[in-house]
Amino acid sequence: MGKASLARWLLVLTAGWISPMRAAEIPAGTLVEIRLLDTVVSPQADRGARVRGVVVAPVVVDGVIRIPAGAQARGSIRDARSTGWGFGRETALLWIEWDRLRLPGGEELSVATRIAELENARESADDEGRIRGIRSTGTMGYRASNLVGGLAVFDPIAYLFVNVASARMLRFPEPEIVLPRGAEMLVRLEEPVETQAVFAPAVGSVARNEEEIASLGNMVRSLPFRSFKPGGVPSDLVNVVLLGSGPALERAFRAAGWVQADELSATSVFLTFRSMAENQGYQAAPMSVLLLNEKPPDYELSKSLNTFAKRHHVRFWAGLGAWQGHEVFAGAATHDTGIIFSRRSRTFSHSIDPWIDDERGKILNDLLFTGCVTGYELVDRAWLPDAARRAGGMDMHTDGAVAVVLLNSCENPAHDFPAIEPGTIEAAGGRWKRGVRQGALIARNDLLRANLAWQAWEGGRWLARNLRKRPPPQRTERRSAGPAPGISWADEDAARPEPFAFPMRSNGRQPLDRWAPSLFELGAQGGRLRFGLPRLDPFRLEFFPQTGNGADPFSLDTASDLGSGWAAGITLTTNTFRYFSQELAFSYQRGKYDLFVTPEGPLPPDAGVETQRAGLLTRQFQYNWLIHATPRERRLRPYIAGGPVLQLVHLTDAPLERAGGVFRVGWRNIGLLKSAYNFRRDPPLDGGGIFQAGFQYGAGVKWRAHPRWVFRWDFRETVAAQPDIFSPSFAGDAPNAPEGYSVRLMRGGERRKLRQQRFTLGFAFTF
Repeated sequence: MGKASLARWLLVLTAGWISPMRAAEIPAGTLVEIRLLDTVVSPQADRGARVRGVVVAPVVVDGVIRIPAGAQARGSIRDARSTGWGFGRETALLWIEWDRLRLPGGEELSVATRIAELENARESADDEGRIRGIRSTGTMGYRASNLVGGLAVFDPIAYLFVNVASARMLRFPEPEIVLPRGAEMLVRLEEPVETQAVFAPAVGSVARNEEEIASLGNMVRSLPFRSFKPGGVPSDLVNVVLLGSGPALERAFRAAGWVQADELSATSVFLTFRSMAENQGYQAAPMSVLLLNEKPPDYELSKSLNTFAKRHHVRFWAGLGAWQGHEVFAGAATHDTGIIFSRRSRTFSHSIDPWIDDERGKILNDLLFTGCVTGYELVDRAWLPDAARRAGGMDMHTDGAVAVVLLNSCENPAHDFPAIEPGTIEAAGGRWKRGVRQGALIARNDLLRANLAWQAWEGGRWLARNLRKRPPPQRTERRSAGPAPGISWADEDAARPEPFAFPMRSNGRQPLDRWAPSLFELGAQGGRLRFGLPRLDPFRLEFFPQTGNGADPFSLDTASDLGSGWAAGITLTTNTFRYFSQELAFSYQRGKYDLFVTPEGPLPPDAGVETQRAGLLTRQFQYNWLIHATPRERRLRPYIAGGPVLQLVHLTDAPLERAGGVFRVGWRNIGLLKSAYNFRRDPPLDGGGIFQAGFQYGAGVKWRAHPRWVFRWDFRETVAAQPDIFSPSFAGDAPNAPEGYSVRLMRGGERRKLRQQRFTLGFAFTF
């Protein structure tokens, strides 16, 4: 047994002898890390209900463990407020008070506490320890979709597409507070606590004698101490070294609730963006690339709750040699605490907690709690240069030591807390209630906040927060694994251990399949438009002179021809199922409209009729189901499509112009904005839009030419009623009739359906 280990056990024995004679005081302000054993949901939480938890990190006072990991915590719900249907409250509240700690020996401690921090959560704890939920309409994604929707407000069909598509891609954040089993929180003692209990460290040392101490120091000295970004930019420090096997590492972190990060791909980048925009969780979010000895990491592990902005994470590199037959894994661990915009890289990135020793302690405590650790050491690195304590220009505060952890096989972990699944972060209440709540919260937000006064107030508060001079961060000891032996490196000329090669491994995740099926396809296409119905039904306008006018009656026979044109649009396709997809689309279609007018009878002396060509413009919002002949993993996918359509039809120019100032037919281009939102109040000849519902069907072929790009050939036909252009313009008091005349409108023809046929080519970006 080494000197450090011997001294350590003597300390424990001595403390055990004197503990009956004098109780130790755990001071107020001490932080206790508690992991929930029960799921707590704000809509279901009853005041006074009891809550169970477990301490996952030892509480150390003067180098002695007074509250060990594994102590049972008990608390109660003091207050819980749900958002309900969304009419009364925008945010939820949950107040948990932990009041009892039961130590392994049976002693129970009565404690007064308040929650200081909910680990890696989007919710925050106020000064009284109450957990306050988020405002769903305050997320970045909701604000961005409102901005884009505002740009499309001049076209009701485009506005409908933008809002439905954004709702399809970005989920509405759940405002309720949901704390599943395994959620962790830091609880602060409000009053000092006295106890005589003393507990030994969970495990012993890694090095058992002087020879092993020297060998361990040599091994640490041989390791690179810092990672780099591609391009040679210094980044995170190596602060954790694991000794063991790759499978044991995977099992230990899995039992501690950590997950392997996804590889960087278009899909994972999109899921990251969506989580950031929605302020929701993405447990396996990818990490940026860091290199150690010019190699990417073999393991990228993270632990979070319900937000992408905050997470514990660590990267491990293998192939660095061996110690006493155990493979060496060097790890760089930091705690992401928020999202910032980096001016240097011109992109969004994480801000990290500058006290990186806390993250080292977090990993050590989590692994110790699983029972997968045989021993650990804190190895001092006095030789660490001062410049190493900065990452990308950002200060890092550390004592310079590295935690060396010896893993066992971890075949049967003592405590197994799998990672929190995304499906468990859902509040109570069915789909109907969530839908009503979403509508109520949106309406409440838009009525209260969508005005210049509120925006100015919010802008002023943001400016004040960012211009206020902030004090430098103060270090608080948050993580402790208990007293640990430490060894210092003094002799820089000592021999280094011989390298030991280990085979490559799969690092716990499947190799990235570049051709894996995509979740979304965002595409654009354009092509030719033709009409299956070449001529609209004719109309006859009969004009009768009013009493005393003395003029003769006359009539106008109209014939409307439709000509081919062009079409363009954008689509959002969701590959929900293996053979079925759902597609939202906005299409802009423009054909030719020729109006031929044949007068019968004498026209008024100062009136004339001129015939001209106009454009028939159609804007469509489409929802189609696509049925594919091949599964979504195939590159060539023929399909048939069908679904409902809502379209707005209007004319681009006046087909009948005034001649002589008497025959007032035409709308003088009032504009689509007024006409569209007046629905049928404005006649089509006065600029009114004609809203129609229809049905669309068609077929096409998709070819995935590249993992990220799809080319498509498409045919669609929309069937709808003929647009009634004349009836609304000559109904009632006939505002478009010549002065001194009344009008009667007669419609002929078979009243066939309008058929718009679209042949397009396009491409889509997949993610």
